[in-house]
Amino acid sequence: MKRAQPVFEKRVALFFYSLLMFHFLLLAIYAFQPFVNNSFLRSLSKSYVEPLFTNNFKIFAPNVPTLHYSLFIRSREKGKTWSAWQNKTAQIEMAHRKNRLSAVNYACVLQQNAIRELLSAHADAEARKFNTSDDRRKFFRNSLHFYRAKYYLKQNYISNAYSSEKEIEWQCAVRCEPLVAIDSKNISTEEFLFFPVQTIQE
Repeated sequence: MKRAQPVFEKRVALFFYSLLMFHFLLLAIYAFQPFVNNSFLRSLSKSYVEPLFTNNFKIFAPNVPTLHYSLFIRSREKGKTWSAWQNKTAQIEMAHRKNRLSAVNYACVLQQNAIRELLSAHADAEARKFNTSDDRRKFFRNSLHFYRAKYYLKQNYISNAYSSEKEIEWQCAVRCEPLVAIDSKNISTEEFLFFPVQTIQE
């Protein structure tokens, strides 16, 4: 004789079936947003789906980059006019994208590390409280992060552009550009961080 199913079990089963139907309903609304006229349902489905079920790589790499950095440098012999700003990132990045197994990959990693060192030095200086801007610049120039970035920039960009017996002044800037989704209607904005002028006596 078949045992009668208790009322409690029926209610639990009904509850979970309802949750499952609600889940798939919101997934369907999210998938067909252009065809749904109700803004509340679109907003509800987006709030439910995007934090949990959006297909992305954050499950494998939680710290996915949200900014793209470009390095700009200008220089001059002391007392003369500044050169134009030069984007030193673009050429290496393009070569890296064409062949990701080439030796350019090493140069690309070094360049990105130099940019990160500059940003770390900037963040360290921003986190400290200084009485004057001169104190801030002095702290920035003495930062270990800036020392590493300065060594890389000097070896790869500055020294090669001038003869070894001249005093060189140079300045660098990092452009921070948000990485925006292709289907986003937000306009990406850029922010430039300018770093203090440096003098190199060869």
